[in-house]
Amino acid sequence: MTKWNARCFLGNEGGYQDLQVDAKTWNGAKEQFERVYGSQQTINIEEAGSYDTGGSGMGAIEGLTSLLFWVGAFLVFMYWKWIVGIALVFGILWFCVWLFEQKEVKK
Repeated sequence: MTKWNARCFLGNEGGYQDLQVDAKTWNGAKEQFERVYGSQQTINIEEAGSYDTGGSGMGAIEGLTSLLFWVGAFLVFMYWKWIVGIALVFGILWFCVWLFEQKEVKK
């Protein structure tokens, strides 16, 4: 038997409730929701566990992201002197361009 989840309306006093039954088929589950719980309206009938909500569905992406992070961290650690040097050169060039633009604006 398969477990089925559904949202059922049990009347004005009970309102909507999330319920679960054991049945072999979707139709059997609907009949049980109506017979056992007295459901007046049954919506969203689905197999329990039909959607992976355990957080393990993205394991491959998480593993790849972690690998890329550590490779990037290793490269930054190994080549930090080059990275700082290049950033310093571009920073100085940007400052020179900005300085000359300021002189042109003041004229």
